[in-house]
Amino acid sequence: MELPQGEKRIGSIVLFELLGTALLCATTNITSDPAVVACMYFVALLLTFTITGGHLNPALTFCVYVAEGKWKDNLQILIITWVAQIIGAFLGLELGLLLRVIYAEGDKAIPGFDIVVPPIANTAGESYWLTVLLVEAIGTMIYAAFFLVVKKDAGDKDVVVLSFMMAAVYYGMSWISKQTSGGLLNPAIAISTGFNSQWNYVFVGLLENPLWEYFWIAWLVGPMLGALMAPFFTRYHFDMLAKINE
Repeated sequence: MELPQGEKRIGSIVLFELLGTALLCATTNITSDPAVVACMYFVALLLTFTITGGHLNPALTFCVYVAEGKWKDNLQILIITWVAQIIGAFLGLELGLLLRVIYAEGDKAIPGFDIVVPPIANTAGESYWLTVLLVEAIGTMIYAAFFLVVKKDAGDKDVVVLSFMMAAVYYGMSWISKQTSGGLLNPAIAISTGFNSQWNYVFVGLLENPLWEYFWIAWLVGPMLGALMAPFFTRYHFDMLAKINE
C-alpha cells in the first residue's frame, strides 16, 4: 500500500509476506525467548522491507490502510495481504511444531502452547481475557505507531537500520507484554495458534482449559484495536510537532 505501484507487484507482495510471516510464526512456536523472536523478525524484515513494506502482521497492514485513508483503492491489496499473512502463519505454525517434535524429547514433543499462552492458572475467572485484550491492544498501538513514524521518516536511511529499529521495538513490546498476554501482537499468529488449540481441545484432548476460546478472541481483536488507534495517535503526534516548530 505505502509502496509505489504496489498493486502491480501483488505476486511478490503475497510471496514475501507469506514467507516472512511463516518464519516469524515458526520461531514464535519454537522458543519463548522474545530476543530470539526479535532476531528472526529482524531477518524477515531485511527480506521483505523493500518489497512488501515489511508488515508480516495483519494489524500493521490494517494500520497502514487506515493511515493512508484510500479505502477503495487499497481494499483489494489489504485483503490479499491478509490472506497471505494468515496462510504464512499456518505454515509457520506447522513448521515450528514439526521442529519441536523432531528435537524435543518425551512429553516436550507434544505441541502444547505454553510458549504463547498467558498464565491461565493464575487468573481470577474468565474475565482475565479482557486484560489480555487490553495489553495486546496497547502493545500493538505503540508498536504500530512506531512503524508509521519509521515509514514517514525513513527517507534514505539504510534498510538494516530501519529493520533493527523495528525489531528492537517489537522486542520491547513483546517482552513487556509476555507475562500478561503472551506478547503475540499479531492476529495472524493468533488465528493459527488459536485454531490449532481449539482443534486439540475439541478433537484431540491435549488441552484441558476451555478459556483458550476467550484468549483467542483477545489475541485477535486486541491487536486490531491497537492498529486502529495508532494512526490517530501518530497524527496527533505530528500535529503537535508542527505546532511546536511554528
